[in-house]
Amino acid sequence: MNNKDNYIKIGSTSFWLDSNGILNCKFSNKNPNYKLDKFISRLYINAIEKLCNGKPVPFLIDLRGTRGTFTEEAVKILAKSTLLKVLRLSESFVYDSIGMKLLIMSYKRMFDHYTPYQLFNEYQSAQAYCLVVKNDFYGSN
Repeated sequence: MNNKDNYIKIGSTSFWLDSNGILNCKFSNKNPNYKLDKFISRLYINAIEKLCNGKPVPFLIDLRGTRGTFTEEAVKILAKSTLLKVLRLSESFVYDSIGMKLLIMSYKRMFDHYTPYQLFNEYQSAQAYCLVVKNDFYGSN
């Protein structure tokens, strides 16, 4: 994470491509009234595009400790992005509250039916799922 070419921070959200070839997204917002908007969604897509460099990878999305929600415009931009559809092999969501779990499940049901995903309450299991997906797609090393 020390290499600035593999790490991007936008507000309280960090993105990095780890040594396993997994795109990590760590959300750290503490404000329960925060709403992710379409402008920030576009910045997220630009960051992901830069980090992935055209190569499809699994996404590990760590939502532990974060609060807030998103506007419908923002979520549609993220869910329907042609670029993200190409780059996202799968999504692993790490959560620590029933509210966040319900938010993720609602998002997936309403906006993104096509990306394979799993929900985890533990980081290492989410990472293991990403590695299985990556190995299935690219073949074991």
